[in-house]
Amino acid sequence: MRIALLIALVVCAFAQAKCNVGELYTLHSPEAVRLVKDVSLRVSQLPDIFSSIFGFTIFNEKETWDSLLVSDLFGFPEAIVNIVIPGVKNADLSISEEDQHYLINDEPIDEIFYALEANIRKRYPTQETTIMQIVLSDEPVVKGTDLFKPINNINDESKIVTEHLNLLIEQDSKFLAEIYQLNALAKTIKTKVFANGVPDLYWITAPNLQNIINFYGSNSYEAGEAKKILSDALNRLSQSFSEAYKNKVLVTATTTNSNKINRSKRQANNEKLLNIASTPSSDYPVIFNLLLWFTVIFVFSLLAISLSIADMDPGRDSIIYRMTSNRMKKEN
Repeated sequence: MRIALLIALVVCAFAQAKCNVGELYTLHSPEAVRLVKDVSLRVSQLPDIFSSIFGFTIFNEKETWDSLLVSDLFGFPEAIVNIVIPGVKNADLSISEEDQHYLINDEPIDEIFYALEANIRKRYPTQETTIMQIVLSDEPVVKGTDLFKPINNINDESKIVTEHLNLLIEQDSKFLAEIYQLNALAKTIKTKVFANGVPDLYWITAPNLQNIINFYGSNSYEAGEAKKILSDALNRLSQSFSEAYKNKVLVTATTTNSNKINRSKRQANNEKLLNIASTPSSDYPVIFNLLLWFTVIFVFSLLAISLSIADMDPGRDSIIYRMTSNRMKKEN
């Protein structure tokens, strides 16, 4: 009975792990930094991995560096771009197998963004960093910067020719509108983004492929065409970022089979996770110097007093002799 129960628990755990597996695709990475081939990753690892790629100090260094290949410590990227494709286990993007990694979804995917945002703002509180978050829903939402304005009108030149998808169907029209936004963002990046030596972060959520797969099925012609269109759009976006940052950019896409896009913010004051000390106050140098030199003077003064007492002649004129003598001298 116990053996059967143990086997059932193992099978359930394995099934749950399989259900929580997504993909991480590396669309572009600088030559100096690459992810190790055939390594499985967890979502909870990605904040440390991305922080290391920026050159930040992290808490769990060994596990993180085991997942990275670094050939030039001065070649870290200046920007990280991640496109989240929720509700999809595999997006079948057109890239080589060595740039695909299994991703275990052990925590909400948006936690990566909030951890990286906190890391960047802690280290660059005054510099002008670009931290942009885009959700390509029915009404696209752009947070953090006015770099990109969602488009409302589609030009004839930008229209996408489809064989199986139909604009008259709601799921298809929403997905194609998402592709138009991605293409418009790619054009904007080429003209408005420039490398300035300060880390930048772009976080884009593209949720509409899930609707196509749920409506038509994962093996349908419509789903296959949608994946091909999305892959082409992401490759154009990756190329635009590469040109803008002169190849010093990491562009990734992550898929997760979770149907919910969690927007709960990671605790920015989790100092153990970020491995950052609290910022000292402006009075810290003054207080430190006062305590330091007072301690030094006090120690040397005490040492001098002790040495002078040790060398004192214990004669009758000594106050120590007078106070400790059994027969104290009295004056009449």
